Amino acid sequence: IGSINGEKIDAQFNLNRIFTRLYGIGLTNKNPLNITIKNGNLYFNPVTFIGQSTELTIKGKITEYFDILIEGSTDLRPFKALFKVDDIKGRASMQVYIYENRKNPEIAGGVDINNASITLRKDIPSLSNINATMSFNEDRVVIKKAYGNFSEGTVQLEGTAYLEKLAIKHLSLSGKISQVRWIFTPKCWAYMDGQFYLTGSYYSPLLSGHLNIQKGVYTEKIEWTHLALKS
Repeated sequence: IGSINGEKIDAQFNLNRIFTRLYGIGLTNKNPLNITIKNGNLYFNPVTFIGQSTELTIKGKITEYFDILIEGSTDLRPFKALFKVDDIKGRASMQVYIYENRKNPEIAGGVDINNASITLRKDIPSLSNINATMSFNEDRVVIKKAYGNFSEGTVQLEGTAYLEKLAIKHLSLSGKISQVRWIFTPKCWAYMDGQFYLTGSYYSPLLSGHLNIQKGVYTEKIEWTHLALKS
């Protein structure tokens, strides 16, 4: 039901059942969703979406500004598109508030990630057993503590990611690795400790730091007969 008066739209939608699928996770609404559009502003009743390892409640309105609260827990697989990784698994609990004007919204709240795993690329070992606590403060995401396992060792990360229109724009992160086994070639590998810094823009990040090689192995087949003949 609706009407158009000049540039302003008035309408009402009553949706008893919604179903969508994101990266293998099916989501459906637990209660009917009633949407009202009045003078170009959008209002909706609190609605809860449920799915595998997911139950999120969204409530609020969008007028000249955002006024939306999202809270609950969610599977991490739908976030593959946001972080542009090969695979991501795990669960997060969140309470996030989106507010301010439509052109440049801001965000507040926090997210706790439990026992997650991330595969950046298939040719790089996965990050596993990731646990992290993050908070949102206006135009930034603060990683208070994050740690996990990587290639037989451990990784710690903290710092800030700066946002613009709810997308990551700039990074200022630091981290430590301990007893990470890195394979340079099939015949050469090493265990390393170190500290690293990730700064710059999201699309052109700068990586710096230092590494300490605790021990390493390089193997090469030696033809003793060939060496004897040469001597």
